[in-house]
Amino acid sequence: MLVPVGGSRGNILQACKLEGVAEIHLLLTRSLFPTSDTVKQMLQSLIDLGFETPVSVGFIDGPEAGPVGCRDSINEWKGSKEDYAPDQIFVTGSTLLIVASLSRLFPSAGLITLRGREVFRLPEEELISTFDPLELDVYLALHGMELTKGKKLKINGNPLGAPALGDCRMIGTRASLTWFSRGNPKKPTQMIGSSIREIVESIGIGAFEFNAFGFGPLMGNSSDPKVVNTVPEMRNFRNEGIDEGTEERGVSPVHTNPLRALFSLGRGLTGELVTERRISRNKKFDIRATGEITENGRMTMALIEEEEEE
Repeated sequence: MLVPVGGSRGNILQACKLEGVAEIHLLLTRSLFPTSDTVKQMLQSLIDLGFETPVSVGFIDGPEAGPVGCRDSINEWKGSKEDYAPDQIFVTGSTLLIVASLSRLFPSAGLITLRGREVFRLPEEELISTFDPLELDVYLALHGMELTKGKKLKINGNPLGAPALGDCRMIGTRASLTWFSRGNPKKPTQMIGSSIREIVESIGIGAFEFNAFGFGPLMGNSSDPKVVNTVPEMRNFRNEGIDEGTEERGVSPVHTNPLRALFSLGRGLTGELVTERRISRNKKFDIRATGEITENGRMTMALIEEEEEE
């Protein structure tokens, strides 16, 4: 079975779980595996995790090389393996460009894909297997990483300088790592930015979703905004138990101006109440989340009217 890997290494784990596969050839993009050590570590982790199917590897330039560069790279790889002809291609996690190129080169190979936890044979849409969700510790191990009891990250056995994670979970076949600001954000911002750069340099871009909330413009100065998300989405609020209709009673704003008042909503998240004038930061309010997020990643809040309470 041929498994192109252009986005998440989590697809490697799922492919290795399939039964009845005699051999797996991983077609790796150089951006996701920037060094030979990252490949050796990944292959060793598969052995350590108990997978027994023989695995070999090849390399191509991914979509970051442009359509022509990626396609030429695939053709060069095929030329170096003239006698290779997979029975199946595991297309999950690959771009349409890679899938189309491989399908053209191997027209007789069957296509299988992962949708959520289910594996289907294409184009018949035949369900052939169902997997358990990926576990975070297994996903981290595949990248040479681990999480301490205090929720701090290690890579290749070495502790990273970033403070403890506020939230870490699997989202499909990729892990989401989130830090929340606590107190003075300057030093932790620098440490988080440095740790993320170390992770990316070691294992490439795309393996993780990095979030850092509540650090303000400092995080933008310490990290690449294309790599680190600093604007919360609705799901980030929901992860913190904040949804449409969530109420906060007797709370005072942390910042005010003539147009709006800002409220702290848990760890590193902010609620915004539109006002007609500047209000006192000492005054307490009963507010409710509307479920709408501003472009700055703030939850829009509304006053709970007294008549409504009655």
